[in-house]
Amino acid sequence: MVHIALVVGNSGALTAKETAIKAKVERWGWLVDVKDDGLAADSWDPETYDGVIISQSVTSGNVTWMCDEAVGFLNYENGLMDDFDMGTGSGAIANQTDINIVDNTHYITRHYPTGNITVTAASGWIYWSGWANDVNDLGQQVGQATRACLLEVDKGETLVGGGAAPERRVGWLIGAGTGNDIFNTDGWHLFFRALKWVCHQDFLELHRLKGRGGDARSRTRFRRRLCLPDRER
Repeated sequence: MVHIALVVGNSGALTAKETAIKAKVERWGWLVDVKDDGLAADSWDPETYDGVIISQSVTSGNVTWMCDEAVGFLNYENGLMDDFDMGTGSGAIANQTDINIVDNTHYITRHYPTGNITVTAASGWIYWSGWANDVNDLGQQVGQATRACLLEVDKGETLVGGGAAPERRVGWLIGAGTGNDIFNTDGWHLFFRALKWVCHQDFLELHRLKGRGGDARSRTRFRRRLCLPDRER
């Protein structure tokens, strides 16, 4: 079973978004441990988990010790993009619901055509970062070709500063504000695929689907269990 650590600013009072993410990931059948960002570096080991989600509620300085850990991270705290060596500069635009998919050849985005899609159920903040070297821009703020809001880098690839990524990293700056701009169906689908990729669970989908027999109805049911569309887009 996949085991996730969710790092938050206050483990005793989760935000609405953190509560929604924890509930959704547990609904997928994964285990989630909530970790307070104030925990000492020697009190737990991120590398014992399949992946780590870093919430926007953390104090960046409390978690920078994790940046060199060899575990997959999905980070949605824009203030950590430079610490993880994934971003150059940052900012935000309020009252947004859409992003622009600019690369749909990656596992995370391959179920979507390029162009604008709605990813949040209510308008909110879309943060952004620049990028360089092997850090790959999958999605951008609408109409902003230099402002990425969905970025990835694979293990061993070159980070912004020139070093090698110790593990897979995703910069998830979609709906990264502290409000209740929770994702819609497409937003959750992208989030799940990003988290699966970070945790090296992407290969399981391809393996299972290739070996899946039965009629069309049973294959559709299997796709829905994996949170996949009923057909390839």
